[in-house]
Amino acid sequence: KTIEIPKENGGWILANWISSAEYKEGEGVIDLSFSPKLKPYMLQLKNQFTSYRLSNILNLNSTYSIRLYELMKKWQHLSRWECSIEDLRGKFGIGEGVYPRYANLKARVLVTAITEVNEKTDLYINFNEIKKGRSVERIEFTIRHTPEKEIKLTEPKKKPEQPQKSIVNEDVYIRLNGLADKNLYQFTQNYFSQMYQGASFIWGEKAENELAMIIEYVNVEKSVQNPLGFIKSQIQLAWEAYESGEKPTFSDLQPTKERKTGREEIIPDWFKKSSEVNELKEEKGNVNIAEEREALLKELAEMKGHK
Repeated sequence: KTIEIPKENGGWILANWISSAEYKEGEGVIDLSFSPKLKPYMLQLKNQFTSYRLSNILNLNSTYSIRLYELMKKWQHLSRWECSIEDLRGKFGIGEGVYPRYANLKARVLVTAITEVNEKTDLYINFNEIKKGRSVERIEFTIRHTPEKEIKLTEPKKKPEQPQKSIVNEDVYIRLNGLADKNLYQFTQNYFSQMYQGASFIWGEKAENELAMIIEYVNVEKSVQNPLGFIKSQIQLAWEAYESGEKPTFSDLQPTKERKTGREEIIPDWFKKSSEVNELKEEKGNVNIAEEREALLKELAEMKGHK
């Protein structure tokens, strides 16, 4: 798939999603390479993306309907969106010379797409034409969410049960499950696959050793109420540390010592970094509040003295 990305200072970038794909024989792995030009558009996307249930577009027949649905989902929180006719052509991917007259664009693209989205998805859309003179210059959309029309996927008919395929690294799966406290938790195949894949990215050949250390920690640390959730969260923290250039390890993570009061625990630097930042912010905020309070009391005292 070739994509065109307009640049803020004019011009555009034309690139393919994948620059190369390499299959690794016997490993069940495909290595994908992406153009460096796409890096700014593929990373740090937590706050700049539109999400929706895939089931809501499965019944849409037109690519224009799908694109309209995506656009409306993006602006659903505002209940309205306005766009020029020229920009709308670009967002629909309509090439130059296709539907040059607005009347044709309206009948064959706009009305058709809106009708299909209204009938088959969880959105209901109206539009209003904004004219300049006698020509339609802009379109104003109003968007309403209709959750009662949320498309539910039908349950598939039960098929005869088939023997489960053996999971990748089954020997590691068996060993790590053997370390886990059977009275508290065990790893399902799906959970293990995700856990081991993440650990392998971070630690490579040392993944099993690192996972063994965190499992041993969880087995003896009485403060951990949800072992599976705790392990997952710590691997996520380790991944964030790894991405920032650190070399995380669970070797320094020690269980709490038996004490009547208080808590003593050795935690790796990467583990406690985020909490230290929050504590610093909180401490700074408390200092500012104390200073403001002292200044206010001083001002009140001076006012009282003048009286």
